[in-house]
Amino acid sequence: MSDPFLRGQLLVSQGRFDLAESEFRGALARDPGNALAHAFLSLCLSHRDDKEGAISEARVAVGIAPDLPFAHQALGRALLEADRYEEAAAAAGESLRLDPRDENAWALLGGVRIEQRRWAAALEAADAGLAIDPEDASCANVRALALVQLGRRAEAAATMQGALARDPESAVTHANQGWAYLHEGRSREALEHFRESLRLNPDSEWARAGIVEAMKARWWPYRLLLRYFLWAGRMDSRWRIGLFVGLWIGVQFLSRVRSASPEVQSAAGAAVTAWVVFAISTWFASPLFNLVLRLNRFGRHALSAEQTREANWVGIVAGAAVVCAVARYASGEAVLTAAAIAVGGLLFPLVSFFRCPAGWARVVLGGWLALMSLAAAVVCAGVAAALTGSRDHRLLDVLAGLIFVPYVWAAVLTTWIGPIVTALGNRRR
Repeated sequence: MSDPFLRGQLLVSQGRFDLAESEFRGALARDPGNALAHAFLSLCLSHRDDKEGAISEARVAVGIAPDLPFAHQALGRALLEADRYEEAAAAAGESLRLDPRDENAWALLGGVRIEQRRWAAALEAADAGLAIDPEDASCANVRALALVQLGRRAEAAATMQGALARDPESAVTHANQGWAYLHEGRSREALEHFRESLRLNPDSEWARAGIVEAMKARWWPYRLLLRYFLWAGRMDSRWRIGLFVGLWIGVQFLSRVRSASPEVQSAAGAAVTAWVVFAISTWFASPLFNLVLRLNRFGRHALSAEQTREANWVGIVAGAAVVCAVARYASGEAVLTAAAIAVGGLLFPLVSFFRCPAGWARVVLGGWLALMSLAAAVVCAGVAAALTGSRDHRLLDVLAGLIFVPYVWAAVLTTWIGPIVTALGNRRR
């Protein structure tokens, strides 16, 4: 086979995208105006996580052949990998305008709707693709994911069983089956499918994320929280924020009626305590269990690079806060309480920062984290000056005192600011 373009197509069908990339580059060296070669090269670059390169090549393909549906699909996939969901949906829509009978374009549109948490729209796109090709694996996987999120688990199970029967070597289907089992609380079966998915495709981040959740779900406290996370994940961001705000308003109401009678006071106090424990546990459960896996010689290999960085920073900050707390009780120096609170408060913006995907929203939360880090440093400097008897300790005491209360409120408000900024960032993609 002397044609590099044909060799590249064969390598793509085999999933060998690194070798296919060089073949398509060779084909383009011979014919720079080959739109299909640019589109296939974009596909290869997407699989190699070169997001900007993939988008650039796909745009070249669209520019050369604007009536080529596959060029728009390549652009849509590249934009989807870059988390630019609205643009990806537009590219998929243009491909469908050119060829509404292309099941691959319907699968692409369904995948975009899955990322946008628009489950009904994802199901509609998947069903449209399956009406064209009832055995299309990509559409079947999108359909199964949407059905799981819509709570129609029996239909989802039937869809995935059919997909696995047709292609038992599909890494994506095994990963989706694993997530379906997680939704049912069957972490052991989920782990088996995630492992099989990673065996078939060691680079699958979808399966890697699932295996992390399945491993953490072995601990019953996290298993209960995971069920909440998966349930909340079925709602869009507006419903999740509304739920949290509604709970907070309810707690405020109970706090105001606590003095009505001893019985009401006891019930209200229990409700307030439960809400605080719930809010803190949902905020820190995942990163703390990631930290547990990070410290485990087997579990650490399941974490992604981003999860490992988060676990490292959470471990450092939480460890420093614990050291301050232990020192306070060992020494009897009450001023160390402020240091422990200041350091521990950094966990809120830190976790919020790592939860936010790349983009302008993460830049905003990074700035918020930097501002709170500076405030925490001033508070800790005031504590250190007070302990050492520095000549400047009075000035630092005043400065740290002025900052401390607003800092604590800022840490609490991060539980609102973080989700809101992240939701706005996702909406504008």
